[in-house]
Amino acid sequence: MIPFKNVLIFSPHTDDAELGCGGTISMMRRNNINVSVVIFSDAKISQPEGYSLKNECESSLMELDVNSFSIYGFETRSFRKKSDEISKLIYEKYNEMKPDLVICPCSSDKHPDHHVVYRETVRICRTSIIGFELQHNHSNIENPLFIKLENIDIMNKIKSLSLYKSQVQVLKRPYFETSIIKGSAEIRGIQCDVKVAEMFQAINIII
Repeated sequence: MIPFKNVLIFSPHTDDAELGCGGTISMMRRNNINVSVVIFSDAKISQPEGYSLKNECESSLMELDVNSFSIYGFETRSFRKKSDEISKLIYEKYNEMKPDLVICPCSSDKHPDHHVVYRETVRICRTSIIGFELQHNHSNIENPLFIKLENIDIMNKIKSLSLYKSQVQVLKRPYFETSIIKGSAEIRGIQCDVKVAEMFQAINIII
């Protein structure tokens, strides 16, 4: 059993939390662990005409049964310019939620927005921190940590991501494909001798 009761996830954009740790969110909620998600950008500039990534994100997180979530309007790829505001928000949410585990992007994530969230999370939060894996943004994770999951958790992850119609049906993002999500979970499972798992970076672990 994961030894945490109150988890706070910092997701730079809509869909990052589900892609990086959707299975882990499912497992935590099945075990009555409190999960709150903060999404810094509704990614308006990335959404196809006629679609709302904010609405899709809300549906996806409700599918995963998170306890609470909040979506903000920081513009995609503007996080470096807004780092002071993002830092303030991280500080406020951390002190409001008082989590015993924080999940954020990993240190090797190449997306500039993700790096800002990682940097400010590690600077501000004085609790256990792990970084989620987004395979399309990096090729290596230092200090890997595996979280054992059940098949139901991967299916819940797939269900939640299927609600991003703009990404699945219009933009056809390959990392939203069921076969890729399942395959990744199985590979991570093989690496730690279980059926399925998600991999994280162990940034700061307090047991």
